[in-house]
Amino acid sequence: MKKAPVWRRPWLLQRKNMRIMETITALAETVKEQYSAYQSESEGYFDSVELMELDTLVGGKGTNNPELVKVLAEQSGSCN
Repeated sequence: MKKAPVWRRPWLLQRKNMRIMETITALAETVKEQYSAYQSESEGYFDSVELMELDTLVGGKGTNNPELVKVLAEQSGSCN
Protein backbone atom coordinates (compact mmCIF):
# COMPACT_ATOMS: atom_id res chain seq x y z
CA MET A 1 0.00 0.00 0.00
CA LYS A 2 1.41 3.37 -1.06
CA LYS A 3 1.64 6.15 1.55
CA ALA A 4 -0.19 9.40 0.99
CA PRO A 5 1.99 12.42 0.20
CA VAL A 6 3.03 14.60 3.14
CA TRP A 7 0.65 17.40 2.19
CA ARG A 8 -2.21 14.93 2.63
CA ARG A 9 -0.97 14.09 6.12
CA PRO A 10 -1.18 17.46 7.91
CA TRP A 11 -0.23 16.01 11.31
CA LEU A 12 3.28 15.34 9.95
CA LEU A 13 3.63 18.95 8.81
CA GLN A 14 2.41 20.23 12.18
CA ARG A 15 4.94 18.09 14.03
CA LYS A 16 7.78 19.32 11.79
CA ASN A 17 6.67 22.96 12.15
CA MET A 18 6.56 22.65 15.95
CA ARG A 19 10.13 21.30 15.98
CA ILE A 20 11.34 24.16 13.79
CA MET A 21 9.54 26.75 15.93
CA GLU A 22 11.12 25.29 19.08
CA THR A 23 14.54 25.48 17.41
CA ILE A 24 13.99 29.09 16.32
CA THR A 25 12.78 30.08 19.80
CA ALA A 26 15.80 28.50 21.49
CA LEU A 27 18.21 30.15 19.04
CA ALA A 28 16.53 33.53 19.51
CA GLU A 29 17.01 33.28 23.29
CA THR A 30 20.69 32.38 22.85
CA VAL A 31 21.30 35.23 20.41
CA LYS A 32 19.50 37.66 22.74
CA GLU A 33 21.82 36.69 25.60
CA GLN A 34 24.89 36.96 23.37
CA TYR A 35 23.82 40.40 22.11
CA SER A 36 23.30 41.64 25.67
CA ALA A 37 26.86 40.58 26.50
CA TYR A 38 28.13 42.20 23.29
CA GLN A 39 26.49 45.54 24.12
CA SER A 40 28.59 45.88 27.27
CA GLU A 41 31.81 45.56 25.22
CA SER A 42 30.63 46.75 21.78
CA GLU A 43 33.85 46.20 19.87
CA GLY A 44 33.68 45.19 16.22
CA TYR A 45 30.65 43.45 14.76
CA PHE A 46 28.17 41.21 16.54
CA ASP A 47 28.28 37.75 14.97
CA SER A 48 27.89 34.16 16.14
CA VAL A 49 27.14 30.66 14.89
CA GLU A 50 23.72 30.84 16.53
CA LEU A 51 22.95 34.13 14.78
CA MET A 52 23.76 32.56 11.41
CA GLU A 53 21.56 29.54 12.24
CA LEU A 54 18.67 31.79 13.26
CA ASP A 55 19.06 34.01 10.21
CA THR A 56 19.15 31.00 7.86
CA LEU A 57 16.09 29.36 9.43
CA VAL A 58 14.07 32.58 9.36
CA GLY A 59 15.23 33.36 5.82
CA GLY A 60 14.11 29.91 4.68
CA LYS A 61 10.70 30.53 6.27
CA GLY A 62 10.99 27.38 8.36
CA THR A 63 11.33 25.02 5.41
CA ASN A 64 14.99 24.19 5.99
CA ASN A 65 16.33 21.20 7.87
CA PRO A 66 17.52 22.48 11.29
CA GLU A 67 20.23 19.82 11.57
CA LEU A 68 21.73 20.76 8.19
CA VAL A 69 21.52 24.46 9.00
CA LYS A 70 23.44 23.82 12.22
CA VAL A 71 26.18 21.97 10.32
CA LEU A 72 26.33 24.79 7.74
CA ALA A 73 26.71 27.44 10.43
CA GLU A 74 29.28 25.48 12.43
CA GLN A 75 31.37 24.57 9.39
CA SER A 76 31.41 28.02 7.81
CA GLY A 77 34.80 29.57 8.25
CA SER A 78 35.82 33.00 9.36
CA CYS A 79 35.85 35.66 6.64
CA ASN A 80 38.92 37.50 7.89
